[in-house]
This record gives sequence, C-alpha cells and structure tokens, in this order.
Amino acid sequence: MGSSAAGEQAFAWIKQFAVDTPYSVEQTTRAFVMMKNFGLDPMDGTLKKVSDAASMYGNGMESLTRITMQLGQAWGKGKLQAEDINVMV
Repeated sequence: MGSSAAGEQAFAWIKQFAVDTPYSVEQTTRAFVMMKNFGLDPMDGTLKKVSDAASMYGNGMESLTRITMQLGQAWGKGKLQAEDINVMV
C-alpha cells in the first residue's frame, strides 16, 4: 500500500468489508490482494461490485475468485474478450 499507515487503513477497510459481506477477513484479504496485484483498486467499489456478482451465483469464495481473476486478466490485457465474459457468466 506504500506505507504502514496506508496498510493499516486498508486492513481496517478489509475488516469492515468482511463484517458487511458473507466473506471472512481471510477471503476478503485474498480478493483484495489479487485485485491490487492486477492493478485494480478494491476500495473504489470494485471489490463490492465483484462480491455482489459472486453472491448471486452462490458459490461463495470460488465465484469471487473466478470473477476477480477474469476481471484482472481482462484489465491487464486492456480489453475484454469473449473467453473472459464466458467464464464470468
């Protein structure tokens, strides 16, 4: 996150997100780190939207991980391809 203060702020955000969603702190942290590694900002609403979409499919962390991975790969390529959409759907 660039500094210990920013890291503490991010972890506080993660803990609150875990309280507000069906995901644990560990699961939220994994999704958060995955998004950051892809260059996405989970705290700007991205993780919330992905979490909402994953919850609709009912597979818990598996859906969250798959959607996050595909979104991150599409973001990294700079384009959304049919294969990414098929996995997310």
